Amino acid sequence: MLLKKIRFVRLTAVLLASLSLVSASAAITITATETITDPAPFEILDRDLTRVRESDAGIFLVEGDDSTIISENNVSNSFGVLNTQDVSFQHNLQWLDPAVETYQNATLSITAFGNVGGDDVVFADSFQLGTLTNGNLFTLFFSNSNFTLNNPVQLNALLIDGVLNVSVDKNGAGGFLSQFNAFSVFSSSLTVQYTPVPEPLSMSLLAAGLLGGARLRKRSAA
Repeated sequence: MLLKKIRFVRLTAVLLASLSLVSASAAITITATETITDPAPFEILDRDLTRVRESDAGIFLVEGDDSTIISENNVSNSFGVLNTQDVSFQHNLQWLDPAVETYQNATLSITAFGNVGGDDVVFADSFQLGTLTNGNLFTLFFSNSNFTLNNPVQLNALLIDGVLNVSVDKNGAGGFLSQFNAFSVFSSSLTVQYTPVPEPLSMSLLAAGLLGGARLRKRSAA
């Protein structure tokens, strides 16, 4: 009888420890950011791209090779160039470690220079996020626009493959002489908060505890 009690106490301790680890893992929220920038937004033909990936899980990666960034983030030729052409690119979050279980929220920040108006429409895939903020004389024609995605269902659907497809339809809403509004989208940053996949050790402990509990119940019944 005493032996059974000792086994029960040990089993309870294992179960509580494993459940505690799983709960702690589920409660963790990690913040991560990917930023794509052309530091010289005044260019008409050329550009020099930089990409920074960082997270509070200890990741900090800098990429300065244009061809790598263009390939991995599907950056269009009009990104970072002062013209009237539409812009498209991807924010790729497949580098996140630990891996994502659930995205909680995200903020997309786009910086532009030039004749930006309220008729320049931003999309994430086919979902319209809004329009770019106007730049003016007081801001030296620089503008920064923030778009928040705080619906977890929608966000996880958009990022189901770890990639957010972003496009800017310049002058998409029309307007007076809108076809002549030239500006440069020269920086985009995507910041996400997510819950990571539970660590394998926590799940193994939980499984071991449950298996031990089943065996103990079987022995008690016998």
